[in-house]
Amino acid sequence: MTRTAQDTDRLDRETLRSLRALSEPGALLVIADGVEDAVVVSHVEDDRPVRRAVVPRDVAEILSLKEWIAGHAKGRLARYTITPAGRSELGRLVAAAESHRAATQGEPVGTASTGQGGARKARTAGAEPPLRFLARRKRTDGAPFLTPDMVRAAERFRESYEIARAGDALGDDYEGLLTGRVRMPKQATNGGAAIAVSRDLLALESLLKAVRTLGPELAEAVILACCRETGMEQIEDKLDFPARSGKIILRIALGALKRHYDEVGDENHDLIY
Repeated sequence: MTRTAQDTDRLDRETLRSLRALSEPGALLVIADGVEDAVVVSHVEDDRPVRRAVVPRDVAEILSLKEWIAGHAKGRLARYTITPAGRSELGRLVAAAESHRAATQGEPVGTASTGQGGARKARTAGAEPPLRFLARRKRTDGAPFLTPDMVRAAERFRESYEIARAGDALGDDYEGLLTGRVRMPKQATNGGAAIAVSRDLLALESLLKAVRTLGPELAEAVILACCRETGMEQIEDKLDFPARSGKIILRIALGALKRHYDEVGDENHDLIY
């Protein structure tokens, strides 16, 4: 079958997202027999595995065939880590994506507008994602800048986002979440017990509720920082936040998200994950 330009673009995007997740310390790509998608997981301080990305099966197979990941199977599970060749490919894809973004926005390659007439360097491949960095940061009184509950709320939101994307319930149209273009299919909202709702649609339903609670601006900050792992300066520029205010706004958003999940409880959380 001939691969179209659209197929190539999708594979490049998914490969970049997968390799970026695998570049985190201790990250593993896990494939289970009988499960369609692979997942990238890593461990946080309490050694609890956290899902970093959902990887479509065809993308996982390409990563293995290209030797960008290496690992072994034990029982029903196969575990892979990123290879030096995978890190090199990650750098190439990041550079290509940055060149494309700069070309479409009329900016010099390798820089991004600050919104104030200057330029700044884009976040490099393998650089620490904003959520992980801010989770370690301390406030002036020594308390965590982001509480563990805020971090768990961000991870739950990201997991819903990843599963909805991997199952084509969402795709790459994250702005559609903010404007109401992305909605639950009518057949999935029927209250009849005979209708089985797929995992990706359950994830999308959870995501839509969280976005409605946050509102468009706070929801976009969470998507960019926690799901797309955009640097804070880029977020401030894109959303027209005052300089150095992005982390404060993200903290407010995650506080609201944590309260939302406290109110709705587990819902179908166990069914989704």
